[in-house]
Amino acid sequence: MNAEDIKITQQRYIKRHQTFGYSPQTLGWGKHGRQALRFSVLTGVGDLQGKSVLDVGCGFGDLYGYLAEQGWTGRYVGIDLVPDLVKEGQIRFPNADLRVGDFEEQIFDKPFDYVIASGIFNFRLIQEDNWTYIMRTLKNMLALASSGVAVDFMTSWVDFQNPIAYHTDPCMLIQNIRNLTRRFVLKQDYMPYEYALYLYHDTPINHDNTFPSI
Repeated sequence: MNAEDIKITQQRYIKRHQTFGYSPQTLGWGKHGRQALRFSVLTGVGDLQGKSVLDVGCGFGDLYGYLAEQGWTGRYVGIDLVPDLVKEGQIRFPNADLRVGDFEEQIFDKPFDYVIASGIFNFRLIQEDNWTYIMRTLKNMLALASSGVAVDFMTSWVDFQNPIAYHTDPCMLIQNIRNLTRRFVLKQDYMPYEYALYLYHDTPINHDNTFPSI
């Protein structure tokens, strides 16, 4: 992400954290953030038990808390641009590996089984084209994931769009991700104004013209 957009993002969430504290409102989800529903959809990308998970734009690290409540065990790393959110998360989830940094600039010592992100594409950028940012980030996430990627978006199929928000057209997204992989799932069956995307690596096609099981 462009340096100026990083600064704007940090300021936005620092101000919200000062106002709301540890709350979904700080993350921009409103009083009833439906966070568990989003997490249940995103973690449906595959069988995460015993696997490694990178949480991009982790905020407080609530995905770690959700996974732990489900009995999940494995390696979790969360990364976020906003130090205040990470610091709060480190207090609430002391066993989680939460880091401050830009995903695009971070160097990881090994890939993860799954890379997950919630809400990172929902704001309109000032210094960079949103589509450029989305596609570059998805490409980098898929390159770092050995099994799959799960992300969510606000849909453009709405009656009203907040001027500071970015609503991603599902049809345009499908047209663009064809350049990354042919194996994907788009889910818009859980909320009317949001949808999720699963990405998997292209693999050799079976003799019966099917993909191997994920």
